[in-house]
Amino acid sequence: MKFTSGSNKRLIDFLIEVQPELSKEKIKKTLRYGYVSCNGEVIYKATDLLKKGDIVEVIFPKKQQINYKVKSPFKIAFEDDYLIVMIKPAGILTIDYDNPDNPSFYNLADEFIQEKTLGRQKLYIVHRLDREVSGLLVLAKSENVRHALIENWKKTRKKYYALVEGKPEKESGTIATWLKENEARLVYSTTQQDDAKYAVTHYKVIKEITDHTLIDLELETGRKNQLRVHMSNLGCPITGDRRYGSKDKYVRQIRLYSYSLSFIHPVTNENIHIEMPIPYWFLQLKNENEDYK
Repeated sequence: MKFTSGSNKRLIDFLIEVQPELSKEKIKKTLRYGYVSCNGEVIYKATDLLKKGDIVEVIFPKKQQINYKVKSPFKIAFEDDYLIVMIKPAGILTIDYDNPDNPSFYNLADEFIQEKTLGRQKLYIVHRLDREVSGLLVLAKSENVRHALIENWKKTRKKYYALVEGKPEKESGTIATWLKENEARLVYSTTQQDDAKYAVTHYKVIKEITDHTLIDLELETGRKNQLRVHMSNLGCPITGDRRYGSKDKYVRQIRLYSYSLSFIHPVTNENIHIEMPIPYWFLQLKNENEDYK
């Protein structure tokens, strides 16, 4: 149903006026689930101000909104009406732009949410992890939420566990270099240049494990392959990352895990902090000729 605002007023007041049979709770729930739009843009906040002439459309949901029998293809670390945070496993692309029909992480997650919500919702990419990297990945449930998250993504605290070969000379420190990508898509540190991007990584040693070291990494910038290059620059390539200098003794599974995200919720303005423990497999090392499960 479409309505035209006759004056400047709060959205909640306007909806009560045009749909007096609905309670405030019903209206707020309708807003939370993305059923209300203003001039074609989904709107979530009941207190948002309408202007005279604004076109408000309300789609009243069916009684059955959720298919609870659908199982998520990935572990869910956090979910609300506006976004979902899932655990991406290693070995799968976040999204394959060249072959959009391939079973990427995004395609499988989006298929799940559409089936769960009976086609009412879809997901939107906010950021990516390398194919070989696992851990927390945020997906938005609307374009508005996606844009809000991306706009403030630089303020998001992003932390990783890395199991590296050897041990850094210092227990903690900061690595800052200019990164550039060659024709073979290999990223490397270089001098300051117009086509190079400045990258900053903070690291802290957690513990030594035989001839390896478990390290806590925090991104200050988010460049392609940044952590992998910086650990290699430090003389401690990430275990399994042969592209950036690790030994071929162990199976090629990069030990880099996005375990912590902290950000301001784009709709509720709450401080969201999500943290996952080290996966059971992360510290296991298998020789190349052994089976790895």
